[in-house]
Amino acid sequence: MHSLRRQVIVGILSLELLCAATFAGLALFHEWDIRMHALDATIRGRSDSLLGSIQDAEDPDDNVTIDPAELVIPREDVYAVYTGDGRLIGSTPGAPEELVARRGEGITSRNVHGHSYRTLERKGMRVIDRPETGGAGIQRPVTILYSVPTRHLWHEVREAASFDVGASALLLLFTSLVIIILLRRALSPIQDLSAEASSISLHSLSFRAPPSALRMTELRPLAETLSAVIGSLKRSLDQQNRFLGDAAHELKTAVSIVQSSIQLLLMRSRNPAEYTSGLETILSDNLRVNELVNRMLDAARFTEGKTEKAIDADHSTDLVEVSQLVLQRLQPILAAQKVRVVMQGELHALVRSSAADLDVLVSNLLINAAQHSRDGGLIGLTVESTSGFALLTVQDHGYGISPEALPHVFERFYREDVSRSRETGGAGLGLSICKAIVEAASGTIEIESTVGFGTTVRVRLPSTTAFSLA
Repeated sequence: MHSLRRQVIVGILSLELLCAATFAGLALFHEWDIRMHALDATIRGRSDSLLGSIQDAEDPDDNVTIDPAELVIPREDVYAVYTGDGRLIGSTPGAPEELVARRGEGITSRNVHGHSYRTLERKGMRVIDRPETGGAGIQRPVTILYSVPTRHLWHEVREAASFDVGASALLLLFTSLVIIILLRRALSPIQDLSAEASSISLHSLSFRAPPSALRMTELRPLAETLSAVIGSLKRSLDQQNRFLGDAAHELKTAVSIVQSSIQLLLMRSRNPAEYTSGLETILSDNLRVNELVNRMLDAARFTEGKTEKAIDADHSTDLVEVSQLVLQRLQPILAAQKVRVVMQGELHALVRSSAADLDVLVSNLLINAAQHSRDGGLIGLTVESTSGFALLTVQDHGYGISPEALPHVFERFYREDVSRSRETGGAGLGLSICKAIVEAASGTIEIESTVGFGTTVRVRLPSTTAFSLA
């Protein structure tokens, strides 16, 4: 388990700390560079003073010396002066060998017994005026080494950069507090959303997306998705509960009728004709219970994706042939409903779907149309082939469906008029089964209806040719 808030806060504070450390390092380097250049300039100036303290000899051919009276340098500085031919003419008493050894011209850093020095090695020319030279003077070439300790620089750099470092630390502390507060406020919608979602349970399927989450661009899709999913789940459970109530009512009614018929037959002795009539009534109700159970099993099988196994790509089923067989089988039921079916369209319409699934699809559509048609009504069954699809159309001229109920007709266990359940024998499963079959075949199903004028259902199933091209 990891805390998103903690990860964000630690990440931002670590980045700020890195920036502050980088700024402090740059400040120290800048101060050190400035003071090092200043020290180099100081060393050059002091070496010039050392060059001016060189004393002339009485004889131009004699060696030169350094006049101590003119030489004024700090006590910690170390110097050495060599003549043009490399002879040492003067140096700081007890000067370390590392500081008076010549290594070439320029400024270098040298370390002596753990102490750092900045050393300048340069060539110079001491011009000494003499009357006998006619104003040209005597030129004395020399090599000067001048070293200055650098330990005082770090103290100066720390003092100069202390303000920048302190200001960085204060800014880091202040911005850290501000960031923590802002992140807590920024992440509070996630906590609100989590708290609201945690209240969802099987017995309380209510979810109201918190306004704080809906105002966040990143959280709004998640909040809306949760609302839609919970709403869909609640509707599904409501439909199932409604179906369980309807199914229980249907089964209880049928069982009660069977029980009443049996009790009526047992009340007194009856002749064979009366027993036969009573048994036929019991059988009729048992058939009704059996039909209801079968439709419940079909709904579970199709809506859960347990359709017939997909057939081979080079095999196809003739939708026209299946429709003709279904129409022949349903003739007794259609006659009992006092409706007539007229079939027209193509001679063949091959689709990549099993005959069993197509049989259930056409049967449900025809039975549904017959149940909602007036006596003597006409039902049209049309099968066509167009643009790589097989189009199945079932049209009745019955009661129609209200605009309020039309968007819900494909929902499982939905019935527009629950009071007509015994008249139609339906439990709101037929159209939902049809939709599951069509979607399993990668097709579409649409329904249009006008109250008082009838209903039209259109099914589009990909033909075998379309699958082959794909």
